[in-house]
Amino acid sequence: NDGSDSNVAVGNNSLQGGTGALVGCVAIGDSALNSTDDQAQTGTIAIGHSALTALTSGGYNTVVGYQAAQALTLGGSNTVIGYQALYNMVGATDATDGGNFNIAIGRSAMEGVNNDGHANCEQDGNIAIGYTALTGGTLAGDKDLVGNIAIGHNAMNSTGTNAQTGTVAIGYDALTALTSGSNNVAV
Repeated sequence: NDGSDSNVAVGNNSLQGGTGALVGCVAIGDSALNSTDDQAQTGTIAIGHSALTALTSGGYNTVVGYQAAQALTLGGSNTVIGYQALYNMVGATDATDGGNFNIAIGRSAMEGVNNDGHANCEQDGNIAIGYTALTGGTLAGDKDLVGNIAIGHNAMNSTGTNAQTGTVAIGYDALTALTSGSNNVAV
């Protein structure tokens, strides 16, 4: 790619793209960061088999883990660590609906969160730490998953397709039955 500098690519089909400039990116693992097409990327890191394999225009992501953020197309500034963490998040028509500024650490943390391409459906600024923390589901229409904190094994893992804003769940199985509401706190 023209204008591409200071990249590291290790693995079959890693860091493959089209004409977009890739600067300071790291892709390690089979098919890691391989769908950038004509979109530029700066400082994006994908380590693991199929990590960030669908990313086209979201930038500044740091992703480590097998199939971590593998469906993410537009989201930016996410930190994802763990097997299939942030696995299903796809993105929508523009970067504001794509899932930005999330932290997902742990196996399957935020695994099911997905706006399925619906505009005006935000999944931004969430923190999920722990096995299946803030698992989520496919959100539709104007349902948002914004500003939530789930720390602990299974914390807040039953939100499914329901909107959730500003909820804090800390501890083993904290708020596992929560399906609706907002601004809840459980420690």
